[in-house]
Amino acid sequence: MATQVLPDDFLRARVALRARHPTSASAAREAGIPVETFKSQLKMAEARKLTGATTATVDAPPAAVEPPRDPIGKRRDEDEIRRLRAALVEAERRTAEAEDIRSSVLGLVEQPIKPRISLASPLHSDEGGRTVILHLSDVHYGETVSADEMDGVNRYDAAVAKARLGRFFDKAASLMTEHWSGPPPDEIVLCLGGDLISGDIHPELTATNAPAVPATVRDVGEHIAGGIVTLRERVKAPIRVYSVPGNHGRLTFKPQSKGRAATSLDLLATDFAEAALRGHRDGVEFIRTNSPDAIFSVYGWQALLTHGDTMGGRGGGTGFIGPVASILKGHRKLVDTSWRQGKPVHFVLTAHYHTTCKTPFGWGNGSCIGYGEYARDLRADPEVSKQNMLVVHPRQGVISHQEINLGVPSEGSHYHGPATVVRPTWDE
Repeated sequence: MATQVLPDDFLRARVALRARHPTSASAAREAGIPVETFKSQLKMAEARKLTGATTATVDAPPAAVEPPRDPIGKRRDEDEIRRLRAALVEAERRTAEAEDIRSSVLGLVEQPIKPRISLASPLHSDEGGRTVILHLSDVHYGETVSADEMDGVNRYDAAVAKARLGRFFDKAASLMTEHWSGPPPDEIVLCLGGDLISGDIHPELTATNAPAVPATVRDVGEHIAGGIVTLRERVKAPIRVYSVPGNHGRLTFKPQSKGRAATSLDLLATDFAEAALRGHRDGVEFIRTNSPDAIFSVYGWQALLTHGDTMGGRGGGTGFIGPVASILKGHRKLVDTSWRQGKPVHFVLTAHYHTTCKTPFGWGNGSCIGYGEYARDLRADPEVSKQNMLVVHPRQGVISHQEINLGVPSEGSHYHGPATVVRPTWDE
């Protein structure tokens, strides 16, 4: 029997029909012929290389459309991807640590170990300026401390006070010239922190003060003016002077709040210093405040100067820590209240306790008078006569705190230098 010859267009239509169906059986069912016949027609089309179909006879199969993904499944896949990425990072970290251990602990390094250091580049001249803050407080000019009553530890009177004031300004000038590296200070800020005079706030002071209070106000003012002239001549830096009232300069036996600065003899002594500098005021500026606090700025660093008797640090006991506990509590109180008043400060400067210290919030100043009968009876810390000097950098703030010691051996055993304990010997 002769094989039937089918037209090419017919065979192309069969190829197109097969392309639209997943199996040859389904395509044969649509054509209404046995599947074996349909397959033989496809082989015939393959033999003739009729793999395509003309547009006139065959419709293109519809494009496959991907069904939308399940949102929960999508989120699960994304979470898994993130987990795998985190695991990869952790694996890389552990690998790096293992390599570090291998290099450092086991000493398996490719290059020999050698000292290394990275030094910052030198500061430019406009970034390397410095300002000095001198804190002068608790002079108690006019008070008398008896060496006999102090077992020879310390003595004090008007003559000693003048000498210690002179040493304060002389040593400060020396620290800013002979013992100073680089350009001279941009400025000196002199903080007069109160209790410049002894005053008559206690009957025992009234009985022992010498000279009398009016003379002490003028004397201490003149000696401060002389110190300012010394600083100007030797250091050649402009000077700002701030003064706040202490408790010894008040005119009443009991402390008062209203008009405290206006009636303070400490500020009157500052007025005498300002008056004594007539003709020497070039480069010297006095800033007066009607408040017991003075806030000033150095390169944008805000400082608060106050005497310290009203900073709220008392109470709660001090224990073996001594006055430092009260100073620390007071400094924290000053910083908090300043911030809540909208006047935040970077550090505070206080006095009053005759105790030199640094707290996280500022510095407590010592005294010119040194250890006296009142402090001895309180069993307060027996500190020598000394005052604070701070160096402020434009970007780094306070970079140096130096204590200026003011006593000499002729003024008491406190100033003889380190104590030497000699071990006694006995005859055997």
